[in-house]
Amino acid sequence: MPLLLIIHGHPSGDSMCEAHTDLAQKVGREKGYDVEILRSFDYPLVGHIMHNGYHEAYTRPADLISQADKIVITYPMWNFSLPGGLLNFLDGALQARKHFRYKLIKVLRMGVPIGQLRTKKLITIYTADGPKWYYRLPLLGMDISRKQIKEIFKMCGISSWKMKCFLLGQCTHCVPERRTKWLKTLEQKLRKHI
Repeated sequence: MPLLLIIHGHPSGDSMCEAHTDLAQKVGREKGYDVEILRSFDYPLVGHIMHNGYHEAYTRPADLISQADKIVITYPMWNFSLPGGLLNFLDGALQARKHFRYKLIKVLRMGVPIGQLRTKKLITIYTADGPKWYYRLPLLGMDISRKQIKEIFKMCGISSWKMKCFLLGQCTHCVPERRTKWLKTLEQKLRKHI
């Protein structure tokens, strides 16, 4: 059975991100996936990997990332960036020699990351407080959060064309009708891409 891995990147259980996680789980199960959910804020601080290695709590998440056919990440954008708990989780779960390795390029005198997750697909669903159009303005460079996720997973071998990104703007003041409409739209998108 194919595996859908959902990484939940919000500390609260009653957030819009929780609704996104539930929806991705529902669609994944309906499409025949075995679904695993990892909550990034439940994991310990990574610490100094060079001296201490990876914390044993990250063994299972690292294995699930390797096994997953598709990965869904739900998270809020905070201060135009990823939440600290999600970034910490990714630092521990995406591991050298398991998800990427460095190849020495002698001419450049440096190592270049070679990704091991080339067959995977990534879907990110994130929320923000401002209007949607504001974060899409490339000249302002406001969509830093999406760029961060893309670069992290590109290093692990997932190409940009295998990544889908969905944004919900102005979610703090989201009235129930708008929330229902957004979840219905998101469900249609997830049915197409999961």
